[in-house]
Amino acid sequence: MAEASAETVAEALQESRQALLIGLAERDYPELAVLGKSLGACVAAHLAAEMPELAVAPAAYLTPLVGTPMFDTPFATTRGPAYLALGTADRYGDLEALKRLKDARAYDLTLIE
Repeated sequence: MAEASAETVAEALQESRQALLIGLAERDYPELAVLGKSLGACVAAHLAAEMPELAVAPAAYLTPLVGTPMFDTPFATTRGPAYLALGTADRYGDLEALKRLKDARAYDLTLIE
């Protein structure tokens, strides 16, 4: 996994946004969904929060960096149905942060012990 930093997420976000815009320009998709794992979950949350095309798209965030502003801040502003999956032994398995996020928006969760 790449180093978890705001710079890493910013670079991946820029590349992902460009790729998504290219794909959307090539074809009209009737439905879109968002999926990200680990740092990719941060990127997916940013895309879902910022891009009108993904405003209400369903999203799955696998082992997201819960408890960090790279994930929590954009995720809290997303509006589409959301599913999170992470383990209690994951270094980003912050249960208090999960509770704060639940206060900000609804989501489904699978917590693996």
